[in-house]
Amino acid sequence: MHISNKKLISSTLERHILSCIEEYESIKNKTNKHFKTVKEWCKTRGFSRQNFLKIYNRYKQNPVSTSLVPQKRGPRFSTRRIDLSIENKVIEYRKRLLNRQTIASILRDEGIIISDGTIYNILKRHNLNRLKKMDKPEKHEKKSFVVSREDKLFHIDLHQLSKGITIENSNQTYYLVGVLDAFSRAV
Repeated sequence: MHISNKKLISSTLERHILSCIEEYESIKNKTNKHFKTVKEWCKTRGFSRQNFLKIYNRYKQNPVSTSLVPQKRGPRFSTRRIDLSIENKVIEYRKRLLNRQTIASILRDEGIIISDGTIYNILKRHNLNRLKKMDKPEKHEKKSFVVSREDKLFHIDLHQLSKGITIENSNQTYYLVGVLDAFSRAV
């Protein structure tokens, strides 16, 4: 007969907690020889009173051994999942290359309140959270100025000089100005 480690651990834990419940009830009835208060007992046993009382109350409501073992935490999967029709709308909008903020605002206009994070989770679940190169719209070419002759377009740069580097004890601020002709590149 083969017993898995998980089953062995659960049965050991059940026996331990069951003995702790008996000891706890003897403290409550003031028949325990070693402990006078529950606080002292919890400190000695090494667990918090709140966690023990959670297990104790669960066992009192349903006195079976499975209620002594830690339960699955968190919400049920189906209760927090977004409606399938909304999920399909999100996917449809994403296929039109819209980002999640735009999708959220469109759905808000339709009366559906949904967060950007939820939209991201839906897109990630359907592997649509990143656009592939072929999905992205074409980038526009950068516009550049074409200069046909001198003195039409200049590039200007301005730099404030630090006090103390240029002239000592000066109350004035000095600037260095650079002007470059775009056609001839003459300074």
